[in-house]
Amino acid sequence: YLRAGDVLILDNAIIHSGKDNKYLEEFLWREFEVMVLFLPTRAPEWNPQELVWRYLCQKMSTYSLRILRSLNAHSPAYAAHDILGQVTHEQVRSFFYLSQVFEQTLTDDSSSESDDSSKSSDSS
Repeated sequence: YLRAGDVLILDNAIIHSGKDNKYLEEFLWREFEVMVLFLPTRAPEWNPQELVWRYLCQKMSTYSLRILRSLNAHSPAYAAHDILGQVTHEQVRSFFYLSQVFEQTLTDDSSSESDDSSKSSDSS
């Protein structure tokens, strides 16, 4: 669940950007201080959600299919809920770093900081 200061990253699927969703970015920021970031078109490798799905599929494969089928029709959904409910903020953060969403930003920030420090030492 989103908290103030979180970043909601969405792909460019029409469901995320069509109709009234154009007001989503402004609303989330104004009401909840949640920033919305849209991924570039055709960049699934930048989509941390792909890593979440991979994680979910790997964990789901550890559940017995026989047991899931014997419980009820909603058992896979309950299993997925259980798995995703155990994902920590640290794991979510790792999905972003593994997808290299922040790599360019971090590189740019560190290079600009070193540029700033060299400029200040040159001026003294």
